[in-house]
Amino acid sequence: RSPSPPRMPGKPRLIFSSPMAGAAAVAAATTSAFSAVGVRRCHGGAAAEAEMEPGYPRDPADPRRRLAPACARNKQPILEVLRAHLPADASPVRILEVASGTGEHAAHFAAALPHVAWQPTEYNGCAGPHLGAHQDLSDICESIVAFTEGLPNVAPPRELDAAAAVWPAAGEGGQEPPQPWDAIIACNVTHISPTAVTEGIASAAGRLLRPGGKLLIYGPFAERGRPLSEGNAKFDATLQARGRGWGLREVEWVSEVAEAAGLRLAAKVEMPAGNLTLVFER
Repeated sequence: RSPSPPRMPGKPRLIFSSPMAGAAAVAAATTSAFSAVGVRRCHGGAAAEAEMEPGYPRDPADPRRRLAPACARNKQPILEVLRAHLPADASPVRILEVASGTGEHAAHFAAALPHVAWQPTEYNGCAGPHLGAHQDLSDICESIVAFTEGLPNVAPPRELDAAAAVWPAAGEGGQEPPQPWDAIIACNVTHISPTAVTEGIASAAGRLLRPGGKLLIYGPFAERGRPLSEGNAKFDATLQARGRGWGLREVEWVSEVAEAAGLRLAAKVEMPAGNLTLVFER
């Protein structure tokens, strides 16, 4: 077994914690964060402030929504993988999404898969290269709610610490054992988080998935013995230079971590733009 990639001591992890109370709580929590200044920014009333606002750009048609351009490009290919690997004869199929981002994926997948029960999550930490430090949890959760509020099969977003030993957002930590999940999905997470997050996701999948349940991890990866494409090599170097323990993970290492948690690699699906979806089965 090869060792895990080196960790960066003293650097922040993805921080997720307890469940949120529900849609009403999300809306209430976002009231102060999404202030009149925020609305003015996205409508151009204060152009200088708009340019400085961190995070994904806002949707001019609905300023509550944040827009991630990559979601528009990859949501349909990822949906096809979900259709191929999720149960089609069960209802509801319980899916936990790690780091739901803007909510565009959740909305697209849940609308196309009405038999699933989708649980989005997010966190109050450094979400990726588009943020200088920490994202506003209430702000990004408002975007998730705005994208999914018309879908009856999407629950309100919950906070989650993906690197934690216990996931209250998935039902752990209570007096009763959590109800098993049919699938856990993580899109564009492993390369913009420390290795502890990948380890935490695999460990949670081993605890929380029903027998035969799936863990699907989408994003850019490295593979032993194969040189990275020029684009992925530059991207990897940029991520590593940030000093947060980020970087493209080797498929083989992720598979070893998953195997240690009781999962096996069931499929490696090539995706557009040099990405992969790794499908693990418990």
